[in-house]
Amino acid sequence: MIVSRYWLQEFVDISGINDEKLCEGLNTIGLEVDSIENIIIPDGVVIGYVKKCEKHTQADKLSVCQVDIGEKTLQIVCGAKNIATDMYVPVATVGTVLGDDFTIKKTTLRGESSVGMICSSSEIGLPKTNDGIMALDDSIGELIVGKELNEYKLLNDTVIDIELTANRGDCMSIYGVARDLAVCFDIKLKKPDFNITYSKKAVGQVLSLTVHKKMLSNVLLSGVDISTFETKTLYDIRTAIAGCYSDNRLKNILSYATHSVGVLFDIIAHKLKKNDLGLSVIDIKPDDRGFDSIYSSEKITTIGIDSNEINIPKETTISNLAIVALYINPDTINKMVFDKKIKTEDIYYKSSRGSEPDLNLGTKYFQYILNLCGASIHSGYKKSISNKPTTTVNIDINDINSIIGQNIEQQTIVKILENLHFSLKPIDKTIFEMVVPYFRTDIKNIADITEEIVRMIGIDNITAKPLSITEQNRQNDKTNRQNSLNAIKQKAVASGFFEQVSFLFANRQQSAKYGFDVIDTKKDLSNPINSELDTLRTTLLLNLLESAKLNQNQGLAQVMLFELGEVYDKNRDQRNELSFIICGYKESANIQNQSKPDKVDFPVFVRKIVDIVGEFELVASSSTKNSLVNPYVCADIVQNSQTIGYIAQLHTDVADDFDIDQTYICTIDIDKLKPKNITVKPYSKYQAVHRDISIVAPKDMPYIDIANCIKSLKIEQMQKFDLVDIYTDKKLKKQESLTIRFLLQSHDGTMSEENITKIMDDIVLQLDQKLGLKLR
Repeated sequence: MIVSRYWLQEFVDISGINDEKLCEGLNTIGLEVDSIENIIIPDGVVIGYVKKCEKHTQADKLSVCQVDIGEKTLQIVCGAKNIATDMYVPVATVGTVLGDDFTIKKTTLRGESSVGMICSSSEIGLPKTNDGIMALDDSIGELIVGKELNEYKLLNDTVIDIELTANRGDCMSIYGVARDLAVCFDIKLKKPDFNITYSKKAVGQVLSLTVHKKMLSNVLLSGVDISTFETKTLYDIRTAIAGCYSDNRLKNILSYATHSVGVLFDIIAHKLKKNDLGLSVIDIKPDDRGFDSIYSSEKITTIGIDSNEINIPKETTISNLAIVALYINPDTINKMVFDKKIKTEDIYYKSSRGSEPDLNLGTKYFQYILNLCGASIHSGYKKSISNKPTTTVNIDINDINSIIGQNIEQQTIVKILENLHFSLKPIDKTIFEMVVPYFRTDIKNIADITEEIVRMIGIDNITAKPLSITEQNRQNDKTNRQNSLNAIKQKAVASGFFEQVSFLFANRQQSAKYGFDVIDTKKDLSNPINSELDTLRTTLLLNLLESAKLNQNQGLAQVMLFELGEVYDKNRDQRNELSFIICGYKESANIQNQSKPDKVDFPVFVRKIVDIVGEFELVASSSTKNSLVNPYVCADIVQNSQTIGYIAQLHTDVADDFDIDQTYICTIDIDKLKPKNITVKPYSKYQAVHRDISIVAPKDMPYIDIANCIKSLKIEQMQKFDLVDIYTDKKLKKQESLTIRFLLQSHDGTMSEENITKIMDDIVLQLDQKLGLKLR
């Protein structure tokens, strides 16, 4: 983006800021200065007035001119085609140095004396604007014959090339850069004062505008008569500096207006059809691809995608032409172009990054410039400005300061944002509802807003601090649960089990055969993958049994498998289940067991499950779970007074069905299995004591009743107790002798025999009073 000091001066007063401070300010606010150039016209180049211009008698391509430079009139021979009488021109007087090896001298050309040189713009250090000499006018200031041109500030300017990031479309104009500089240096933007002389015609008398209801873009239509239009020197020089100069004078002024205020324009002079009232008709409506387009006798242009520049007339004799100021949100047009994959032109570069949405400002400025160039402006305008979405962001001053890493006063932050044209409404002491200005489509969240604060304060004014990265505690119920499940899997593998992962699908007929729930037919699979897997599984055990059969058929003497996964009930409600299976031998054949290992038994299986899921109690099952369970070797698994699953020997009939050895199974509802919180307790350094008691109990009395009775005493010194022996004989008949071993230990001191005896007496008394059990 090219800007210059005196071009910026039109919108913000930076006269008290030198070039160094100006560039420093631009860099501070993120508009990085890529290069800076001071344009200075050489000494000795003065304003001359061509009093007389005649053809050279000895050369067709030369002219002999009498040029007034104030103190005297010089005869200068000139070869430019555009030289003419009554022109103001730059004159390099004798002795002027225009280059390293170029000094103006008095000379004779084809017999005519030539004292000095009438110059083109490029010959005096300005950009090239044409192939002839440079015509001067009052756009650079009052023309005083003989005055040095390097005294005209508008020509002797400081040109700054700014590197813009892709998101700063709002600064792709002189006005946009000035808007940021005003905040940076705490200077107010100049209020535009457009003194426009309007013609007797109104735009409604020459143009008719029809706008479709569902428009994505905003448009403003005005009319102008350019039959008396003449370009100005300053505008030609500035567009050449900005790199957008054209030999089409009208296009040049359009480029100048766009570069100045950032509004996109189209000029329409041709292809305009007339209606019955003789008005030139312009229709703006979506084309067949959905892009807003300008139509008249035919489609003229697609808004924001291509331009009508090729049809801008070079002749300036047209009395009525239309100027269309336009805007479309960059997010909207970018998405449409990406989705449609359409070809774009140069105008898309600006519309896609965000042009200036203030069409009224842009139109007034363009009309003002055209008016200065002699064009006649029709009064009034026609517009369709309905698409103005606003972005609202709630901000907390504390959050902004946290991001910056430094405490900025709330008053300072509010002032910066208001100067940047953000609208703030207080919600709480430090919380504001903020409306983002329409021209800042890049502002989406608090991080973007914080960047604006830092830009205006200056990154150099933010105290440097070491990078501190604080990781948030991301643990929650779900992660804790997953960690617990992973730990269970690891323990199962450590205990010798292999994990199985199987399909969610099962055979409906097999599930029903072995007494498991089957999915309600109305909720079952409508399109199963095959006839063998025609329903969702309601247990993991059948899949484990199939795997055990396969492994044993392949010669494995010991099979230990587990699976953790989803199962469903008959209503298709999902739950998580953990199932185990073990069959064959306890261990592999080795020298210790003389190659004759024992078959796996129930106690071995129970101990392995305890190692995996933690301690639990086994309670006789009140009902048969399914046909897999041997009703004489099965129990419910109780943990924390809640039944969480069952453990059993596989029914011999089922083992025969699957052709496998003696097998044990276990199923646990994983959703009921609570992870054990390990609590550190102090250990006693005093001696522990073991005591046994033998009681006579009915054979049909569950041991759990006896255990609960003993626990109800809540004896602090009783560390644990276990059933260590069961004895029966004919004398006991329907009763049996149970031997229970107690571990007693105190944290306060070595237990005396008296204390031990009292505890054991309390236990015996409790069993007698509650359950009627006597010592043997």
